[in-house]
Amino acid sequence: MEILTAKEAAKMLKISEYTLRKYAKKGKIPAHKIGNQWRFSKEELLDWFHAADLDLLAEEAEKEYRNRQTVRLWPKE
Repeated sequence: MEILTAKEAAKMLKISEYTLRKYAKKGKIPAHKIGNQWRFSKEELLDWFHAADLDLLAEEAEKEYRNRQTVRLWPKE
């Protein structure tokens, strides 16, 4: 089992570390907190990515953008 830091996991998933940590805190992504740092299993992340409802995550991100909680980092269709 390969264990990744937040920086490594964010790079692998091509998302920001901020978004990755936010999803981890909300339990939306498989993560383990060790002390004050998040760690991620590469295998669990790949399984999550292939099974995740990415449309649902995109809708949530759009809602956060509309509520001015985040900045849009994707093109609007």
